[in-house]
Amino acid sequence: MIASHLDQFNTSPHGVEFAYALAVDGGDSDNFCLCQRSDGDGYAVIYDAVESDPMIAGYKYETCIEVAVHVLPVGQQ
Repeated sequence: MIASHLDQFNTSPHGVEFAYALAVDGGDSDNFCLCQRSDGDGYAVIYDAVESDPMIAGYKYETCIEVAVHVLPVGQQ
């Protein structure tokens, strides 16, 4: 899903502060899931997963588990 706008914040749904975190739709951080891709080639992070045709959605809803998504800075080498 592509959100209408993105916001950054630094508190998880459990009150833990992180340097960087991802939120959509005005700070919603509670609706991210890790789901198996419908083509069986790994997993994808999905925002607001819903049960639908896996070939259309691109993921298998029954495999989804809730996750918190945190953006970590990549160190320069």
